[in-house]
Amino acid sequence: QVDAALEADPRPSIVLADDFLFWFTYGGLDAERKPIKDEAQRLALLERGLAQLDRLAEAGLRVVVGDVPDMSEAVGRMLTPRQMPAPATLQAANDRIRTWAGARRAVALLPLAELVGDLRSGTPFTAGRRTWSERADGPLIQRDRLHPTFAGMVALLAKTEQSANERFLGAMQPNAPGAPAAFEHDPATVGDRVREAMAGA
Repeated sequence: QVDAALEADPRPSIVLADDFLFWFTYGGLDAERKPIKDEAQRLALLERGLAQLDRLAEAGLRVVVGDVPDMSEAVGRMLTPRQMPAPATLQAANDRIRTWAGARRAVALLPLAELVGDLRSGTPFTAGRRTWSERADGPLIQRDRLHPTFAGMVALLAKTEQSANERFLGAMQPNAPGAPAAFEHDPATVGDRVREAMAGA
């Protein structure tokens, strides 16, 4: 994927790598495809992922990257126990990701760990131009407790847009002075547009 982004003509103006680092921290195999038996292997694998993102940043592409959420509720559903990082590993990984992103002007950090907590808790939260809640939008995390629902995905994109605007434009909200035209954040409207596009394909 990184090779494709770098070789694209024209090159993309921004790369959304929201969950790019997830499997560089989770999983049962390290970079050499050996079983993970030590949490240090996960942090070494994370460095491989950051090195790939460095290729994008060094080539002048702007990147939005998420930190790593706690998906322990998915263990026994979509994840096995051996794929789950220890809590201390998640903390160390996120500290490293935040430090790495903060040192690169071409990188915006999406607080994915915080967002997933909001999606899962049912507590209303703000992303983009609106407030999201399970009461208003329905479930935002699927029953597998790992993947977002359609509405959850729109919320994720709204938060991604907000993170990019804050880092690259200094604009907190979409449609603020200097910000580009905002994406649509209403899940029903987005759903209608997706269905229209599929019907016309």
